[in-house]
Amino acid sequence: MDLVYQWYTHQKVAAAVPVSSRNGSKEVAYAHLKRAILSGALRPGAPIAERALAQRYRLSRTPIREILHRLHHEQLVVLYPRRGAFVRQLETRHILEIFDAREAVEPIAARLAAAFPDHPALDRLTREFAALRLEDTPDARAALVAAGRRLHDHVVRACGNSYLQQMYAILRNQSALVRALTRQRFEIERESYAAHLRILSALREGDPEGAEAGMRDHLRTTREHLMRRFFTARGPRTRTRARARGGRPDG
Repeated sequence: MDLVYQWYTHQKVAAAVPVSSRNGSKEVAYAHLKRAILSGALRPGAPIAERALAQRYRLSRTPIREILHRLHHEQLVVLYPRRGAFVRQLETRHILEIFDAREAVEPIAARLAAAFPDHPALDRLTREFAALRLEDTPDARAALVAAGRRLHDHVVRACGNSYLQQMYAILRNQSALVRALTRQRFEIERESYAAHLRILSALREGDPEGAEAGMRDHLRTTREHLMRRFFTARGPRTRTRARARGGRPDG
């Protein structure tokens, strides 16, 4: 690894984690690095230098490697021999599989959650969405993503089905990597904001059919936006549309 690469990766890691976290705790280092990945502070494909992490958290290289292997097991980090660690970068297949799995879980969870609305929680979400700013700035996009995540979390938590909740938990890290992509595009977050309001309205009104349909439409629309904005060059759009209408991909 050359000196320029070392300097670059050190700067990226240093900018992504808080200075106050330098207390020599492996668990703190793990938690902050994972948060930096899930929040998008460390972008997909970004290199992660062991030396920079060791200096940042005042740990030896051994616990840093254990942290990276733990994140690798959680599918958040990719490890390459002699090249090092990188934040996992989703490809077309990953996006399609993640959304297939989410579509199997979240629409039915929305139906169940709408059958017995948690009005105090929904009132809090309504106030939060009302305070959001539809602006194409990093802070505004981050707030839109965070509010959307809390709505999705509420739907699954309120559905009362432990099996759906377990499946959603498995998908949580991968969904966060998807959000790291969507937050880069204001038009995607603006569309998601409108969809979230429709889902929230159906939940408040106790409309199971509307909540289920709204969640399914939202997931399919977001997937289509991602394919169009990030993966068009790889030609996935025909396959995506075929999946959305329940058919087989062309070709």
